[in-house]
Amino acid sequence: MNYIRKRLRSDADVLELSPGQRIRLSGKTISIKNPRLPLRIEMGRQNLDLYPDGGLTGGAEAGTPDLLLLDPARGLDHVAQQLRLRVGDEFVTDSDFVEQAQLFSEPREAFRRHLHCVHEGDVLSFRDTISELGTYLSLVDDPIDLDALRRQALSWVTEVYGGGLRPLTPERALALIQAVNQQLADDTLRRRDSDDTPGGLRQLPAGVRPVLMGDLHGQIDNLLTILSRNAYLRELQTGTAALVLLGDAVHCDRPGELERMEGSMLVMDLLFTLMNALPGRIVFLLGNHDSFSPEIMKGGVAQGVAWERFLTEQRGADYTAEMARFYRLSPVVAMSDGLLACHAGPPGRKVSPDDLVNVHHQPGLLHDLTWSRLKTPGFPTGYGRRDVRRFRKSMGLPPDTAFIVGHYPLSSDGTVWTNIGRIEGHHLLYGSAESNVAVIAAVDDELAPQVYPVEPLLAWLNDTIATGPGGI
Repeated sequence: MNYIRKRLRSDADVLELSPGQRIRLSGKTISIKNPRLPLRIEMGRQNLDLYPDGGLTGGAEAGTPDLLLLDPARGLDHVAQQLRLRVGDEFVTDSDFVEQAQLFSEPREAFRRHLHCVHEGDVLSFRDTISELGTYLSLVDDPIDLDALRRQALSWVTEVYGGGLRPLTPERALALIQAVNQQLADDTLRRRDSDDTPGGLRQLPAGVRPVLMGDLHGQIDNLLTILSRNAYLRELQTGTAALVLLGDAVHCDRPGELERMEGSMLVMDLLFTLMNALPGRIVFLLGNHDSFSPEIMKGGVAQGVAWERFLTEQRGADYTAEMARFYRLSPVVAMSDGLLACHAGPPGRKVSPDDLVNVHHQPGLLHDLTWSRLKTPGFPTGYGRRDVRRFRKSMGLPPDTAFIVGHYPLSSDGTVWTNIGRIEGHHLLYGSAESNVAVIAAVDDELAPQVYPVEPLLAWLNDTIATGPGGI
């Protein structure tokens, strides 16, 4: 990449781009200093827009903003692939990456070209070595206010929540969790188990876009970041998407904060609010931390016991009982024709859909699905390729079906890992990292990750509401 940057700049023409001007990339590098944005790259029938994205909470003042690459033909009412260029990043058209194939509505037009774009802070450099096809730079005539769309999404969140995002009163919290539990008890997309309770297998309806998110561990900013990005919330509102949470919503996992439960309670208040406002469109899969079990230990802290004690002190025994009921009513596995998802890993033996329906009567199976880890040198008893293959087959799914889990991050700062263990189509999401948060979402019937920078949206939202009256 450094070599390409040097080559791009060594013979560059440094130009300015004015409204109405259209510059052709004709095999030579074009560098634009302090470019006006958004900027459009025209590639025949395919356009690619570059928007500044400095964040809602003051990131633009702290330094040069990222660039968001999006296809204007896809619109903003539906989830679309968007790519991000941070300062120092380069974009090169390459059809080998599924994220790029999803980015373009006319991929053949884009991949006929050899477009290079480098974000160097105050300079953007472009080159297309296939000059005879014609690739042009211009300013976007009628730009979209992407920040306004994000504010609109967050405004809706605070509206359904009832104002600032602070813990609910005990009375309101109890009524809310009872409503959610009744919704789960009546779920028609889950077969009943032997106790006539909705079973552990949740079917995702055909035609509904799955959007998957990993372990939150009490980090509400990470959830708010996703709700305000792309068209995730808009599609949840229209019922064309379902947000699948891979469990472990609670118990902070950051050093020095393992005993703090306030963030966990607030995350659950917001999740229950969303589940109540968008029935059936928030699918919560049970994780190992979604429990009051004394087995839940981290850094010497019995987080399961501490969570139960905290809720009882703050909300009373009736609320704690309803939380335990929520855990019992939550599904453990989500499935569709092209997707299989659970919190931790595949079962260690052959299972049937009936087994998953009755998972709460099979402690060993429940433990596998919520506790297991990928086999690594440090965890030699973990699962491997054969276990994933057997799980797909036992569910009647093709061998290339995406299998997505959370539970065990592969690094301390990452948020998404694809094809883990060199198992094709096996991906891991972790949603509580401090700097970035990812989802895996279906675009053009293909699942691929999208990564976003985490912003301190909770404090910003509550401050904005408090200083009104203009609102968000």
